[in-house]
Amino acid sequence: MTARRELSRVDTTLMHCERSRWRSGVVLHGALTSIPGAWPVTDASVKDDGTPFTVLVTAIHGFRMPLFFLMRGFFTAMLWRQRGLSSLVHHRAQRLLLPLALATLIVTPLM
Repeated sequence: MTARRELSRVDTTLMHCERSRWRSGVVLHGALTSIPGAWPVTDASVKDDGTPFTVLVTAIHGFRMPLFFLMRGFFTAMLWRQRGLSSLVHHRAQRLLLPLALATLIVTPLM
């Protein structure tokens, strides 16, 4: 199998993982509305303690977060390999540190 075809297969697999993660996020946030006190907006028609939804949220969250960190690790390694360490650090500073600094300057005075 050629390297290009193998890379295409890996890209397709990562794409399917990302889609699964996004779709399960929709279900997770929908289920959060049926757990009293778990979300600012709750379904008023729910009369029980939300146990089935709590189990569902726990199962989905336990799957999504490790998958998120695994995929971010793959993409970080890919970025590091393609662009080098200094470019990776610059990219992460732009994507993470800049919004964090701006949000800290804007949100902290409001608290």
